Amino acid sequence: DDNRVDAFSVRMGFEQMPYQAQPFRDLARTKALLIDAANEADQDLITPEYWKALLGCSIDEFVALSLFLHTGALRNAGVFKTSWLAQPNFEAIYKHLSRGVIEQVSRTHFVMSRDRFRTVAEEHAQADWRLKRYEFNPLLVGPFVELPGKDPIAPVLYPILARAMPGSLYYTAVAESGAAFTEALGVAFEHYVGKQLALCDPENLIPEITYDKDCKKSVDHIMVLPGLVVLVEVKATSLSEG
Repeated sequence: DDNRVDAFSVRMGFEQMPYQAQPFRDLARTKALLIDAANEADQDLITPEYWKALLGCSIDEFVALSLFLHTGALRNAGVFKTSWLAQPNFEAIYKHLSRGVIEQVSRTHFVMSRDRFRTVAEEHAQADWRLKRYEFNPLLVGPFVELPGKDPIAPVLYPILARAMPGSLYYTAVAESGAAFTEALGVAFEHYVGKQLALCDPENLIPEITYDKDCKKSVDHIMVLPGLVVLVEVKATSLSEG
């Protein structure tokens, strides 16, 4: 019932933007942000070794797995059976993605039991009924739901790809490392955004400025354009529904 434009914009963006995004661009950002930019930034937590320990495979393998599972579910009405992996037509896949990674990582990070789905949904439930459709979607961290006695099924296909995108891996890493990850990600994300701005006009991009005796800092990036100065403050956290 509020008349705030900012509140309306957050809700509309949350509802519309995911469906207008190009999934393969977001998948490409996973490595660009969580590997390349993280390696270049002034932090030492987010490394290729960190992701391998957390996910059970490399970031490259995780992204490849999401594409593989999405293709299988797309062709089989949302179902992917690991028993199919014994078929000879899958041998070509194992040159790029091992069967062990497919079986273990898909079970750990792509499949969620029905009871676990309900628990996650309850943990993130919105008290205000008007915000129910903006609640956290458990499919973001478990796109396949396993019903008792049945094969896991993906009721919506897009979350299979989204599972390997930064927005989903964020929650996996926060559950493991808490504030240490968010602080490291903030540094990496600030560097990543700076790299993108530098593609536009590197000569007129000014990095964060420290000033006065209290060492106060400006916004993260300042882009000086003809007749316009753009101030860019980088935040690596999700907007709240409210």
